[in-house]
Amino acid sequence: MKTYDYRTQEDALSYCVAKVDTFSPRQIRKVVEAVEEIALDGERESQRYWEHWFEIAVEPVLREYAEMSLGLLEINKDDLGIITVELRQERGFTITESCMLRAILIMAHNISMDAVDGEMVLTMSFDCKRYL
Repeated sequence: MKTYDYRTQEDALSYCVAKVDTFSPRQIRKVVEAVEEIALDGERESQRYWEHWFEIAVEPVLREYAEMSLGLLEINKDDLGIITVELRQERGFTITESCMLRAILIMAHNISMDAVDGEMVLTMSFDCKRYL
């Protein structure tokens, strides 16, 4: 049996609010700085987690699809946690019911399709900071 008990979080929050009510303006500034640093650390940790998840769960599916469809796959990552995927093929894209690319399309934050230089180009972007 697994149990996940989050009831103590409300007690901790109430304690923090009550404690901050007694702080001087200088102490409140320190609290704000600490909260901002904690939030930034959380963003960085989340970005690293989702980038790793992309590499082990999404990228293999994209590579398999590109190989199966005789296409070109390009994956670009920036420092802000945005991963841009570009699939290029001479013909259109066929995505069947059993094709795992369907699940990848659902996870993308942005999808576009265009014809460029006689090829069909499917572009997807994934924002690793926006996943929970």
